[in-house]
Amino acid sequence: MTALAVKLESVPSLNPSQLVLNDPSCGPAYSDDRYAYFVFTANSCGTNRKFFANMMLYENEISLPGELEMEKSEDEPEYELKVYCYYDINDTYAVAFNTRARRSEPYADDAQGELQVEIRVASDDAYAAFHTEVDYPVLKFLQEPVYFEVELKGTKLADVSLELDSCWATLDGDRFSQPRWNLIIKGCVNPVDPYKVIFHPVPVDQRVHYPSHFKRFEVQMFAFADEDDNLSHQVFVHCDVFVCDAKNPQDGVCNKLCYEKETGKGRS
Repeated sequence: MTALAVKLESVPSLNPSQLVLNDPSCGPAYSDDRYAYFVFTANSCGTNRKFFANMMLYENEISLPGELEMEKSEDEPEYELKVYCYYDINDTYAVAFNTRARRSEPYADDAQGELQVEIRVASDDAYAAFHTEVDYPVLKFLQEPVYFEVELKGTKLADVSLELDSCWATLDGDRFSQPRWNLIIKGCVNPVDPYKVIFHPVPVDQRVHYPSHFKRFEVQMFAFADEDDNLSHQVFVHCDVFVCDAKNPQDGVCNKLCYEKETGKGRS
């Protein structure tokens, strides 16, 4: 319910911001030196309900609190505004409406948000079980396959796709450290890698509802040859990714040209 209380010439000293409803704690939602605007519900601010033969009535009153009314000049009349709202009862009304075809597809405004990308190591090429934090470092022998999965989290939009831009390995947890060996470059396998990355397709299953939110690839375990006693060192894998609009892929990684080509050559 809404009500507008206007200042009258007969009460020149009235300050509309001091007006209240039956419940003195309910003041105006907005006011200036000319009027006060109230917003309240039918069961708040002291609103009363009455029933008549064919009508239900809600009523409230706008006035000054008692202590302020007493401070006014005796020459000014008391300010009271009755607010009534009534509804017919025991009647049935037919409501008609017309539908109109949508003129354009819905669109999303640019805004800030937060997405999470997780990379993890699977136990095998079934990608059904994964190593947990307590398993690391995971022991692998040279040329033993290591199965990686990268997942985009925080969205259920089927038209969004996760694309790998670059993946590389280092001897340190610092992604900028040296030496560095590139595994994936701009979505493609490293052409000089003697044991090239193999991409694996991602089917729908009980865990994967949106395959476009996942990427899977296989790397044969290796060591950095220019390090002494290199077989005892850990190897860290890092990836940079793009989040793309699957319906409107732009040039570059979002086109997935290298990924689709390599998937066709890779093992399943």
